[in-house]
Amino acid sequence: MTVRAVSDPGAQLVAEVVVPDLKVTLDYLVSLGFIVERTSETFAVLRWESSRLFLAQDSAATVVERWVNIRVIVPDVDAMWDKVARVGGQVISAIGDRSYGLRDFIVRGPGGVEIRFGQFL
Repeated sequence: MTVRAVSDPGAQLVAEVVVPDLKVTLDYLVSLGFIVERTSETFAVLRWESSRLFLAQDSAATVVERWVNIRVIVPDVDAMWDKVARVGGQVISAIGDRSYGLRDFIVRGPGGVEIRFGQFL
């Protein structure tokens, strides 16, 4: 068996989310602080520090609860909570200190993408 080296170890595990409207979801995630690395008509690669998120467009994609969220650790979760309040999104879980060692909250944006922003306690 031949194993091919990967130049970027952070690219070995990447979440891809399928949404019905790429532009709307992309605009929302950029407003939260994600950086666009590249886009095409139906696909985008976003970055949060050294982590990546792939978005693909499929007009038949459903916008429902996904039972999965993307966790993003930030240095100041209260500042992110304020930012999310300014740009919108559906709050799934309000900000609070959790027994698992995070102060966090979950928000769902366009396309059903759920993000858990957290800060270690």
